[in-house]
This record gives sequence, C-alpha cells and structure tokens, in this order.
Amino acid sequence: MHLNSKSLRLCSFNCRSVKSSVNEIRALFSRFDIVYLREHWLLPSEINFLSGISDDFLALGQSAVNVHKSVLVGRPYGGTGILYRKTSSELIKFVDTKDP
Repeated sequence: MHLNSKSLRLCSFNCRSVKSSVNEIRALFSRFDIVYLREHWLLPSEINFLSGISDDFLALGQSAVNVHKSVLVGRPYGGTGILYRKTSSELIKFVDTKDP
C-alpha cells in the first residue's frame, strides 16, 4: 500500500504447496498489498521460506503439522501464511491466539 493511497488491496490464495507456486505468488504481489496463503504445506522449520519469496514483503505463517512427536502428526496439506508489503508494516498489529 502506498502511504498516500486510500485503499488496501488483499487476496486469498490456495497455493497447494508454496514451493511450487512461487511464481504465481510473486505475480499477486504486483497487484495486492496483503496476500493470504492457504495450504502452503510447510513444516514448522520451513515457515521462514515465506519471508524469502520477495524482498518487498514480510511474512507470518503457521504450519498444520505437529512435529513434537516421533511421527509427524497433522494435515501435511494445511498451513496458513500472511504476506504483507513492508511499507505497510507500521499499520500491522499481530494478535497471538495461542492456537495453531
């Protein structure tokens, strides 16, 4: 969002594996200020992958996989992420729900 703009452009995208959808996500960055991702399929240790998609966007994500057990538990096809334009970061306030 440009600071002089009065609109905020956002979208939601079911990427069905963020690693295979990087080009599509980058295309969304040219049109939107906030991109909500569903079904990124990342493990908790891979969430930082979201921050590397664009130098102009920051990211926050949650995995749907529980890695605290000897066998992976959870829906490997889940996961959510929010990617937002760095220039909007002063307008963003995170709310931790304590619920993955």
